[in-house]
Amino acid sequence: PPAAAVPETRTPPPAPTPPPAAAVPETRTPPPAPVPPEPVPEIPPVPAPPSGGRPAVALIPFWGTDENTRAQFGEALRRSLENGGSYRPEPVDMRNLPDDVPEGGFPPYVCPSPSLTKTAPYAITGELVFDEDGLYHLRLYLWEMASVRLLYTDEIAVQDREECERFLPPTLEWLFSWVPRPGEPAAEAPPVIVSAPAHTVEEYWLYLGLKVGSSLRFYYRPTATPFVENDSHHYYNIIAGLQASVYFLPFLGLQAEGLFTNDYAPYRAYDSMDTVVSGSLSWYNAPFSAYSLMFPLTLKATLRRSFMSASILAGGYYVMPMGKMRNQALGGTFDYSLNPPLGYTAGINLGMKAGPGDVFLDIRWAQDLGETQTASGDTVYRRSMVSIALGYELGLFRRKK
Repeated sequence: PPAAAVPETRTPPPAPTPPPAAAVPETRTPPPAPVPPEPVPEIPPVPAPPSGGRPAVALIPFWGTDENTRAQFGEALRRSLENGGSYRPEPVDMRNLPDDVPEGGFPPYVCPSPSLTKTAPYAITGELVFDEDGLYHLRLYLWEMASVRLLYTDEIAVQDREECERFLPPTLEWLFSWVPRPGEPAAEAPPVIVSAPAHTVEEYWLYLGLKVGSSLRFYYRPTATPFVENDSHHYYNIIAGLQASVYFLPFLGLQAEGLFTNDYAPYRAYDSMDTVVSGSLSWYNAPFSAYSLMFPLTLKATLRRSFMSASILAGGYYVMPMGKMRNQALGGTFDYSLNPPLGYTAGINLGMKAGPGDVFLDIRWAQDLGETQTASGDTVYRRSMVSIALGYELGLFRRKK
């Protein structure tokens, strides 16, 4: 039989390939355009007052050490401002103060009163102290009077006025750099803790002084005497005179004194004739009185701190009688002497700063080496004393360290 017909097999055509998707273009953020910097405005100069002159700066006298040194440093400040050319110094006269200003003015860390500075837009106050290393510390305060506030403060340490004049121009330039410019916000000055050196004592080679006081005298019973029958004492003996101290070291020196003193030695005598008649002792007062000069020479050790000083003294003295000794029981007056005319003394001295010098309290003990005798050699008494005196001394020829 004929073969069966095989059905034709056809392969379906492939599916059409879809066209490729269109490429998405990449987007990039452009960089920001550069921002030009802001122009820095030019700082205008300090404007001049309406009169067309330089801005005035009121100069208040300094506080601190002695008046002469303060005046010298104040003059150095005035010249520095005058030579700088930008400001006009106007020194303030403190002799006729306005009613709102206390005697001596305000402390330098307090803004001065406008009644002192008048129309000056600025003011400078300051304080000057001397430290234990021999340096002057000058602290300056710059004030703006319109706002009554401190602009800035600074301090310099110098050896003398000449060195101060070299340091002042850059210091003043720095201080006035804190003056606000037109349109510029006012800068706030940083807080300042002002601490002056603790040791501000000025030391000198020579000190001259005077003192006056009283002394308690003790008159002892001598070894052999026909006069004094009992020991005695007296409170109202005067002592007064001058003194000079020369320091060959800052803490050690010699002190020489010339002192006037009087003696009043109470003495009780009895009338021998009256005793014979009455049968009992008949006593009466017959004091010895005399005047003399004492010349002590002592070694003096002194410690000075701040406004106080303390000294210890030890040495000897020479006694020179003035005139005659008086005693009514011995017929009026008679010559006398201290034999030998020497003695030894020791004491303390406490001082405190007062004005240009020091006021001091002097406490001294003294003992005669010899006995007070008449011209014929009869012993009257042996003497010791404790004296208390007040005095005042001035220093000359300041010591440089």
